[in-house]
Amino acid sequence: MTPGTEPSTARSPPQRAREFRYRFELLPLAALRAHEAVDPENLLQVLGKIRRQHLVDEPILVAEAADGLFVVLNGHHRFAALRELGAQRAPAWVVDYEGEAVVLERWPGSRVQTPPTRRRWSNGPSVATCSPRRPPVTG
Repeated sequence: MTPGTEPSTARSPPQRAREFRYRFELLPLAALRAHEAVDPENLLQVLGKIRRQHLVDEPILVAEAADGLFVVLNGHHRFAALRELGAQRAPAWVVDYEGEAVVLERWPGSRVQTPPTRRRWSNGPSVATCSPRRPPVTG
């Protein structure tokens, strides 16, 4: 295993370990693009936590889009809080969204009836095969 990779066993039965590629970066907030709504109450809680701790305890999960910007996959409230606090950069895990080791699945109890099997975001990564039986696996 090389630095910045780890074997993925998200699908069963695994025929061989697939490498999950990622890197850590401090990204400019202007380079991040959100695609989910932010709950105002949750945002206030995240803002309070960041103000108390003077840090973001979990990096934002992003994928690089075709236009060179980064799509926020997980951490929309942290992203919005940092923006509101006037931060210039955000700690982020940049994942290889197109890699075979990435598996997207819907959350248990989600009202989505049929997850997409393969489509292209307007300005972002493609959506991988989904299964309604397991929560999201991001590595």
